[in-house]
Amino acid sequence: MSQDSRPVFVASSIANLLNIKIRVTGAERLPAHGPCLVVSNHRSVADMFLLLAGLNRPIHFICHPFLARVPGVNELIRQSGGIHLRYGKYAQFFEQAGAYLREGQWLGIFPEGAKPMTQRLSSDRLYPFQRGVSHLAFKSKQENLCILPVALRSIRELSGDLVPMQFFSLLDPQEPLFQEQGWHPYVVYREVEIVVGSPRYLTLEEQWNYDHGKARSATLKLT
Repeated sequence: MSQDSRPVFVASSIANLLNIKIRVTGAERLPAHGPCLVVSNHRSVADMFLLLAGLNRPIHFICHPFLARVPGVNELIRQSGGIHLRYGKYAQFFEQAGAYLREGQWLGIFPEGAKPMTQRLSSDRLYPFQRGVSHLAFKSKQENLCILPVALRSIRELSGDLVPMQFFSLLDPQEPLFQEQGWHPYVVYREVEIVVGSPRYLTLEEQWNYDHGKARSATLKLT
């Protein structure tokens, strides 16, 4: 199996094993060529696998440092091409991510961060996007970089309380979210729809503003 096909195969196998029905709307909007930054909402560790399987493209998803410490999950993410963030190593991350984009590959990011995964919320609730997604886009310095918004919409699911939040602090004492009171929820998808939005391309003017003292306004606008 080629390196390019392995992530989609692994993700599709997981979706089939869990018997999750996936349908895709707007697949015609997927860019045929060039680097792409896939931006999606986020409620479950399964999200990256469903997006890989549904979009049928190898995508390097950026994952929370905690997942690197979970046996089994860590290996599945590695086989699926995921990139683990590491605490305090953000410059190294931007360099690695930028290299993938310069090679014309696809990156996936969940700009809401980990917060939605720790809350029992309705499936249509969005947390504010963090500006890291915009910094990543600008720092790659790709003129024709496609930023592709994707919505992962749950149609049928099972959800509830999993374990006390502080249980996860045993694996990752550095994550502030795991110091909070309450329970960490679980979401088990039964049927999902992946909605592909309209591609957004960075302009030369936006890149110039970012590089010449207007990074804050440029990233706020793009975010």
